[in-house]
Amino acid sequence: MTRGPAVDATARRLGPGAVMVDVGSDDPARVVAVAAAVRALPGLPVADVVPAACTVLVIFADGRRAADVDVAAVAAAARAALLSVTSAPAAGATTGAPTGLVTRTVERAAGSPDVLEVPTVYDGPDLVDVAQASELTVDELVARHAARTYMAAFVGFAPGFAYLRGLDPRIVATRLDSPRAKVPAGAVAVAGGMTAVYPRVSPGGWRLLGRTALELFDVARVPPALVEPGRPVRFVPVDDHRSVARGGAAGRRPG
Repeated sequence: MTRGPAVDATARRLGPGAVMVDVGSDDPARVVAVAAAVRALPGLPVADVVPAACTVLVIFADGRRAADVDVAAVAAAARAALLSVTSAPAAGATTGAPTGLVTRTVERAAGSPDVLEVPTVYDGPDLVDVAQASELTVDELVARHAARTYMAAFVGFAPGFAYLRGLDPRIVATRLDSPRAKVPAGAVAVAGGMTAVYPRVSPGGWRLLGRTALELFDVARVPPALVEPGRPVRFVPVDDHRSVARGGAAGRRPG
């Protein structure tokens, strides 16, 4: 849900070495556009730009202090980026993610990343419960989850854990009352209107629909995270774990 007008971006200093930009929207395409615009500002010594749900954190390099940075210029760049993101298709489109908006923004911000296809065996322990809560059959739940092209909004909780927006609104999935102590690596999960893949063994409270052998985070890879903010992701049902293993090395590009 958009929190305000598309141009309602603000910026403020956050501690001695960073600036926080409030995008005024939780639309991931807008957040990605702002992150790219700030990173490209000339003369700004940026160590890192961290997109979140509706903000962008700018961390400065070379000992540059936030007090020495023109915060108004950062805010102006953010507003200009938002003005360039002007349209999106109607809610509920089959792709789930706002395709036209995402395509234009991602092309500018990240060189038009490939859609990452995630081979998934839908045999998770919460599959039946989520189907019942959603008033769907298991087959209908799987079909709806796999029909969408999601967009990575931000990364959090654990390295490589990307929060993917675009879940079908018919899929009802609350977090577990008591989180599991151990969720397996590659678990494909849903909760709170989002979907994600657990990159490593960890505790977790999302509902598990299946699993993939795709390695979402690998410190030996550059970049380590396979899914970064702005990347489109699609889940592809497969019948057995051997198919997952064969497709799991780096994901597949759509044919």
